Amino acid sequence: YIQVEFFFDDVSQGVESVFSGELDGKESGGWVEFIRQVPDGTGNVRLTIITYNDQDFGGLDNFQVVGGVVVIEPCALVIGSTSAQCDTITDGVDTYSVSIAFTGGGTDVYQLTASQGTLGGDDPGSLAEGTILVSGIEEDSALVVTITGSLCDETISISSPNCVPAVSIPIEEVFDYPEGESLVSASKQWSTTGSEDDVLISAGNLSYAGLKASAGNSVSLDGAGNEAVLNFEPVSADVVFSSFIFKVADLNTGIFNKGGYFAVLGDYNARLYIQPDTLDASKFEIGIGMSNKVSDVTFGPDKYGVNDEIFLVMNYDLSTDNVDVWVNPEEGDLEAGVAPPSTLNMVGGTAIEIGMFIIRQDSPSETPFIVMDEVRVASTWAEVTPKATVSVERHPQQTYTVFPNPVTDGYFTIQPAGETTMDLEIFDLSGRKVYSHIHHPNQLVEVNNLPSGFYLLKIKGEGVVTTGKFIVE
Repeated sequence: YIQVEFFFDDVSQGVESVFSGELDGKESGGWVEFIRQVPDGTGNVRLTIITYNDQDFGGLDNFQVVGGVVVIEPCALVIGSTSAQCDTITDGVDTYSVSIAFTGGGTDVYQLTASQGTLGGDDPGSLAEGTILVSGIEEDSALVVTITGSLCDETISISSPNCVPAVSIPIEEVFDYPEGESLVSASKQWSTTGSEDDVLISAGNLSYAGLKASAGNSVSLDGAGNEAVLNFEPVSADVVFSSFIFKVADLNTGIFNKGGYFAVLGDYNARLYIQPDTLDASKFEIGIGMSNKVSDVTFGPDKYGVNDEIFLVMNYDLSTDNVDVWVNPEEGDLEAGVAPPSTLNMVGGTAIEIGMFIIRQDSPSETPFIVMDEVRVASTWAEVTPKATVSVERHPQQTYTVFPNPVTDGYFTIQPAGETTMDLEIFDLSGRKVYSHIHHPNQLVEVNNLPSGFYLLKIKGEGVVTTGKFIVE
């Protein structure tokens, strides 16, 4: 410890603690500033310094006795608002410009530096107020501006704006980018303002029965990290639909214990939540909310497990301010002209327009390890729930097609009908042959005896063997 006892006109002011590792919770190697004001009219001052240290040494430094009032002058320069604007908006590498407002200038000489670009605009050393300009900054690179003077040492960091042409709905994102890259680095359509862990491109796909086959790759997210934002031309009327397939690959049991939202439609207007099941740590629940409070979320009764591949549709109706969510809709409802009844519903939104879709990472307690695939945004249910199409190759420029597909009344035809007979075989997904027949042009194929499900079709005709898939409902 270090203590001091002051005597004003030979009268002790008591022993005061300057520093005590035990009392102040500081390590003995730390420096502590101690200032004692002497009252006006004091004729003499003396002091006694008392020290103890069980380490190598103790120290005193910068011991001063100053007459009058000691004033530490603040930096007079005040940094105001900043803005960043794209110089051009193209599919290539663009540049942007930054403006930095200031007041309180004209009282010192300042040195300005910029991490890139060209400095210009007003000089804070000669003007009381004005705007500092920096131009020619390459997009996707943050700008750092420093301002130093005799009393000032300011650092201003500004993120790059997203200088990408806005896309219009409908949007289909299949994540066809190299594995391991961050989503915002791989695609100019996605952006972020953070500098933490990114949403990453993952190899492989997710699927849902009856839905259009997935392509490209997928993305993965986990715990704390950056949000990935897909901006599109804002919609201010009618309904905006979004859809995607996702799975929770790891619930991080014991860490993921709070729950949070990982997908957002609009400017946080519709938020898709998941939270751990309170009775079974291996399960989770899905909910919909409009705020960041889990207590305000409407959760569904169903429970889902690790690696369940879930197809989810979420919309925002700008005419009613309602949010609807569909979890694993029926195959027969895919690509329908009218959306079926929703799984979850919430009312009372306040959106004026919808112009973004967000993939969100929050914290380990709120975001488990999630894989997401096939993000779609459109104005109709049918556009975000496209059905699988089944066709088998006959020639490089021609295909056979099963019609209707899915088969709903026990019969289908092969189109085009062709001019000769064909050998037709049908197999279930285990590889067992369940049908074999010599097929004639325009003949109906009867599958009344087949259970609902996926089947493989093999056609032999005109010297060509072709295969494909179809669905029986």
